[in-house]
Amino acid sequence: MSDQNSFPDVPLALWQLAPEGATEDQACGRSGLAQHIVDSYSAPGDVVLDLAPTGSDVALAAVRARRTPVVVVTTPGLGGAWPEAGLEGFDGHVALGVVLPPEPCFRTGRAFAPPRDAFVATVKQAAALLRPGGHLVVGFLGRGEALGTAVDLAAAGGLHYVQHVVALLADGGERGPVRHADVLVFGGGRP
Repeated sequence: MSDQNSFPDVPLALWQLAPEGATEDQACGRSGLAQHIVDSYSAPGDVVLDLAPTGSDVALAAVRARRTPVVVVTTPGLGGAWPEAGLEGFDGHVALGVVLPPEPCFRTGRAFAPPRDAFVATVKQAAALLRPGGHLVVGFLGRGEALGTAVDLAAAGGLHYVQHVVALLADGGERGPVRHADVLVFGGGRP
């Protein structure tokens, strides 16, 4: 397992998604983060794939940004089970795959990282589906210890780590804590 000292040297970005001084009630949620990811890592007309749909946030963000949304319905959700059918014809055509924590984690501040088996399955699926230059973007809440493992698992699955984004979701100022999501961006193929 990697620790943060062994991370590859990648660009670090800071996204201020909540207004300065925003309270927990005004915090940026899953939909705001999804919109920023779609806008940042895809272009109009691109295929955007929600690999962990626990709501319609990624699909709606894709529609608003004039992308083509595709939602993968799995059973039991983000438990590592992939559909046997339904993604035919998408191999090598997806510009952006997205995995975000469920909305309740954003509302409650509960920590989230994809389960290891589910993440391995996601990387395997994304490696086949991403077009050249495409990205898999994965959000984590309060699980810094999981980031190094995610980077290692993605590399083992054929994806390379291209960017780390710290997305500020709430800046409570004097009234509350700063909350953030760690967003890891992976690219297909080898760097």
